[in-house]
Amino acid sequence: MFGATDFVFTDGRIGQAIIDGIAGSTKRVVIISPYIKLWNNLERELESARKRNVETCLYSRSGKDSEMDLKTIARLFSKVGSIHTLHAKLYRFDDEILLSSMNLYDFSQSSSREIAIRILDKYQKMDIEEYMNKLIVEAESGSSAGVALGAPEPSVKKQDTRSTAPSERNRGYANPGCCIRCGIAMKFYPDKPLCPDCYKQWSKFKNPDYQENLCHSCGKEHKTTLLKPLCRSCWKADSAGRDRY
Repeated sequence: MFGATDFVFTDGRIGQAIIDGIAGSTKRVVIISPYIKLWNNLERELESARKRNVETCLYSRSGKDSEMDLKTIARLFSKVGSIHTLHAKLYRFDDEILLSSMNLYDFSQSSSREIAIRILDKYQKMDIEEYMNKLIVEAESGSSAGVALGAPEPSVKKQDTRSTAPSERNRGYANPGCCIRCGIAMKFYPDKPLCPDCYKQWSKFKNPDYQENLCHSCGKEHKTTLLKPLCRSCWKADSAGRDRY
């Protein structure tokens, strides 16, 4: 797919790297780009991928920001979705990931000064894959694009740990809490708000300010960190002297 020494791509080489990535894919291609305007060689490679039964996924901003007609999108992509505030540009070809400044846009690949980096470190890949999955879940759960184009039902499902009542979610724990990254039930312990698996992943980089997703106490979606694992309301409740430790 990529050469053994191909790590950084610049300017016009990025478009060719994306085409090569699609050509080498056997299972799945994921394109996350705010603005879309394909060029001929890229369209042909996407058509070829569809004929090889490669799943081709496109996630971009709303349709008005894309210079593609619905028939073309339906012909080239098996799954689509929109993310209104999208600014990231990420490309995945089976297990290969490119992190880029370039939109999948004809003018950008031919005229703009751009850079893309091939992600090789497995732990960096894990973090990027986690973020990509969040974007995909958001796109497929909140966008009607796939339905409008006749795309299959989304296969990526978000496990909603908040859908169950707290007493049910935390059954078996005298002092209930949840992991601030994955939401699994665990003992309430603000000094250690990550489950063992998520802590193992976190410890590879040990960034105490890395943003997580959930409140350790109520389990609701909230921007938290290892140092600040509670939402404001739960922090106030514990500060008032609630005995849960």
